[in-house]
Amino acid sequence: MELRHLRYFQAVAQLESVTQASRKLFVAQPALSLQLRQLEEEVGAQLLTRHARGVTLTPAGRNFLAHASAILEQVERAKQQARGVDEGGGGVVSLAFVPSASHVVIPRLVRELRRTQAGIEIELREMITAQQLEALEADSIDFGLARLPARGRGLHVDAELVDPFCLAVPADHALAAGTGPVTARVLADEPMVGFTRYRAPAFHDQALNACISAGFSPRLRYEASTVYSVLDLVSAGLGVAIVPSTCALLRPEGVVFRTLPAKMKPGSLALVRRASATAPAMAAVAGIVARIFQQLQRDSRKALGAATRSTHP
Repeated sequence: MELRHLRYFQAVAQLESVTQASRKLFVAQPALSLQLRQLEEEVGAQLLTRHARGVTLTPAGRNFLAHASAILEQVERAKQQARGVDEGGGGVVSLAFVPSASHVVIPRLVRELRRTQAGIEIELREMITAQQLEALEADSIDFGLARLPARGRGLHVDAELVDPFCLAVPADHALAAGTGPVTARVLADEPMVGFTRYRAPAFHDQALNACISAGFSPRLRYEASTVYSVLDLVSAGLGVAIVPSTCALLRPEGVVFRTLPAKMKPGSLALVRRASATAPAMAAVAGIVARIFQQLQRDSRKALGAATRSTHP
């Protein structure tokens, strides 16, 4: 089996026509049909159903197409990275990120790459942590900006941002004018806005555990899948929320942040890759992210302190 077999099959599957695929590929139709039959013989399963109007994928064909497309994508990425390195240390790096990192990390990373590593091209995709781990295992991305714990075999953490939790409250709420850390027990009677378990399992579980360890079950009234949606609901006065401290950098209107006890286990944002992936361009990206994390650590502490002080001059 050769790569051209996969390319031919992918084109036919996408166009649902051998005739149209032959025109796109500049391959004679009889020769293309022969290549497809040879591929099916080697796979040992019928991949296409032929009919008068064209072709459709069999169940085996749909499964094979997913794998063939992934292989072709990896080959293209490898070619791009090799060309970049040959041209002077650049290359293409693909990075997936959780939604909560889109505002605080991604713009800084892109600006710094353009300023210091013009030869590196970065491909970005938004994914929740579970999807990132699957993509890393499948070798379809180079890095994941994921929320810890990020469990998986053969993974390496290049940089970590410890992101303690804080309390987001509506600006007109009684807790907005307080001083010092808010104990989790104070929240027992407060309606809360939380993160959905499926889309943000780390945030959901950690906030829930904080409340349970303080001796109560939270009155969870509303749920949202991203920090932006959670903060919007808090701003609307629908409840308070336990969120990462980096949310203070977003400066949402109508929301005040209060600190929580230091004993509460903090969350973490990490840059994760496969331990076997060591391309030069990846090392450059990892170094930049590590420096961004250090700066964010300082910035979020200042922002949280300013947000707290502003409520009681």
